[in-house]
Amino acid sequence: MAAHRTVRLTNEEDKQLETEAKKRGVTVSQLIRERLFPTVTAADFEVYRKDQRQGLERLCELATQLIGYQRFAVNVSAKCLLMLDPQGAAGKLEDLRKRMEAEQQEAQKYHE
Repeated sequence: MAAHRTVRLTNEEDKQLETEAKKRGVTVSQLIRERLFPTVTAADFEVYRKDQRQGLERLCELATQLIGYQRFAVNVSAKCLLMLDPQGAAGKLEDLRKRMEAEQQEAQKYHE
């Protein structure tokens, strides 16, 4: 048999719980249990972070490849780099800028 507990809430707190439970499609009781006893562990979070980082790295690779075809991709690449590695992003962005300048010079020679 499940234990029952009573919690005193203000009307505002109760309304907040009901609103959030409704948004999630769960009961208020389920919402409270989720908050008190989360089912996500630190290991789960690390797996999520690793998957997210790999996904962002792949997006950055694709955005970098796109630079040869579309100049607007530089902004996308810069944002990806900053999200992945804020400290190392400056050096990578500088390398990217030099590469783009070299490509522009090469294009100018071709058009002359």
